[in-house]
Formats: sequence, structure tokens, C-alpha cells
Amino acid sequence: MIASQLLEEESERQGVDVSELHTQAVADASVDDAEIAAFYEENRERLVESSLEELTPRIHEYLEQQKQAEAWSGFVEGLHEQTGVEILLVMPRLAVASEGPSLGPATAPVTIVEFSDFNCPFCQRVGPTLKELRARYPEQVRIVFRHFPLEMHPRARPIAEASVCADEQGAFWAFHDGVFETASPLADPEIRALAGEASIDLAAFDACLASGRAAEVVERDVTEGAAAGVTGTPAFFVNGVRLSGAQPVEAFVRLIDDELAGSSAPPSS
Repeated sequence: MIASQLLEEESERQGVDVSELHTQAVADASVDDAEIAAFYEENRERLVESSLEELTPRIHEYLEQQKQAEAWSGFVEGLHEQTGVEILLVMPRLAVASEGPSLGPATAPVTIVEFSDFNCPFCQRVGPTLKELRARYPEQVRIVFRHFPLEMHPRARPIAEASVCADEQGAFWAFHDGVFETASPLADPEIRALAGEASIDLAAFDACLASGRAAEVVERDVTEGAAAGVTGTPAFFVNGVRLSGAQPVEAFVRLIDDELAGSSAPPSS
């Protein structure tokens, strides 16, 4: 709501509509051939033998989306800073179950529950931020992954189910990282190949998928996420306080430090 108000005021000040503000903010978010080639080389082992020429349009679109999202986020954050917005309301807190693969100690005073989609570029983009939080708060923060595959990404649900079966063998995070490194929707044979790279017993993996229990886990997460108001990904709940989108690390730090300072209620179970 604050961002919308600030954007409306800025559009009136400049005499243009908000869509034009967006166009201006992302105007320099271009991607050149060198960046595409560098991305291809960094991820070559996981690109399933596709050539640079074949993948160039997809990589270009992905990198451009990342740059545009960063530019727009920076623009809106700049409006916050310029106007000196101060939020005095206490953030609402929801009881969101912290069930799922996790990183960090179970006794951590702050739990971040992430609802994510394996084919969401913004979910991939927030990965380095979460790693930075783990490094900054090794004992104070626990991060829990929950599934929320979006309908616009038809391959996201099969990948999510595969990750549940990887989790049964203690290989969730290896599989998770592998998927996000590919920047690809991943067909069934590619999912299985990725599972093999994560040293997963493929016979047990196939049996898990065939049993339907992985589908039940994913559907449970989707249902509980929707009940908590999740409509897009990534969506985070920091001790029950919602934070939506691929936010910069500072947005998480503010909430985490408030929790650690005891300025809010204790974490929900």
C-alpha cells in the first residue's frame, strides 16, 4: 500500500503514469551477449547438452527479468528513502507451520518459512540472500522450505514432487540447488538425471513418485500456503510476519533484528 501511494505521488510529480515510471526504471536493464555466454558457461554442466545458440533466447529472457526486477525494486526502495517513510503499525503475524526441509538449528529463535516455486526466477534470485542470512545468523535463524508451484509453471509441480522424494533420501538441498542452477523447466528425464547427480537411489526415487505420497506433501503445502494468503512466490513468513517477493537482504535483517531484540511476540509453532 505504501509503495502504491509513493508511486502514485511520483507519477503525479513527473506527469506520467506508473507504467511509464516502470519503463524508465528498467530502461537500462539490458542484457548483452557476453552476459549470456557467461551464464551459459557457469551452468553448462546442467543445461542438458543444449547449445548456447538454442538457449540464448531463454537465457536472455531470464537475465533480463532479473535485471528489471532489481531495477524496479531499487527504484521503489529509493522512493521510500527519499520520503522518509516510517512504519508505526505492528505487522500482523500468522501461525504458519514450519514443516519441511530446513537449514539452521531447530532451536533458532527466528524461523523463516519460505513458500517457493522451482521454476520461479524470483525464487532463484533470492537464493543468495538466504545464503547471506544463514552466514550472518548461523545460530539465530532457521529457514524452512515449503512448496507453492504456480499454475503458470506447469513443470514446477513435478519438480516439487521429485524434491520431496529426494528429501526422503536426505538429498533435498542438493536437488534443490541443482534445480535452481539449471534455470530450466526440466522434463521428467532431466529431473531423473538431476536426481542421479545428487547420488539418489533412483529405484527408491521412482517408487516414491509412483506412490503418490510426494504429491500429497506438495498439495498440503499449497493448501496451507493459500490459507495464509500466499498468491505468488517467493513468499516468506519471518516468525509469522509476512514478507513477499525477492526482497533485498536488508528487508529480512530488519525483521530478524526486531525479533532477536524481543520487540515482537515469540515465534509461532
